[in-house]
Amino acid sequence: MAADSADPVITTATCAHCHREVPSPNIALHSAHCARNLQKCEHCGYMVPRKLMDEHYDENHAPMICSLCQKTIQRELWDLHKGLQCPQRMLACQYCDFELPAADIYEHQNIVSLAGSTSDCGNGLDTTSSSILNPLLLQNLQVTEARWKKKKRAIQQKNNQYDPSALMAYNASNFLSRL
Repeated sequence: MAADSADPVITTATCAHCHREVPSPNIALHSAHCARNLQKCEHCGYMVPRKLMDEHYDENHAPMICSLCQKTIQRELWDLHKGLQCPQRMLACQYCDFELPAADIYEHQNIVSLAGSTSDCGNGLDTTSSSILNPLLLQNLQVTEARWKKKKRAIQQKNNQYDPSALMAYNASNFLSRL
């Protein structure tokens, strides 16, 4: 047995189209195939089969319309939007667990501060007792609560119109936003 047998050294060359290292004997065949069948995505830089480029764009880069606020969102920012930025995502009040759109949560939790008490939120007030509330504030509070409940029902009905997988994704993001 010869201990002097050396492993053959395989040299590589860089494909001009995809910039991958390919064994030198295969570079001509690889380059021809690569240039004919693959295309570099202008958004992410991945090499994608030409015939699948539209599908790749739709699945990975096409803007999305938020079903809650109707804004057009870049797909790369979708998780951030639905978890933290959408003003219509549902949040639970820290005091009473009443769910309402994020755009209304601050007002809901701080409406009592006008009456001098911040220990409860607007939904948790006993609106039948007006001992601490002046009549105008009491009326405003009742109208505001009715508006929140109507908005919540409308959003729930809208969510029920979508396919179950979209609803599951929405519920998962809603759960994560509470953490």
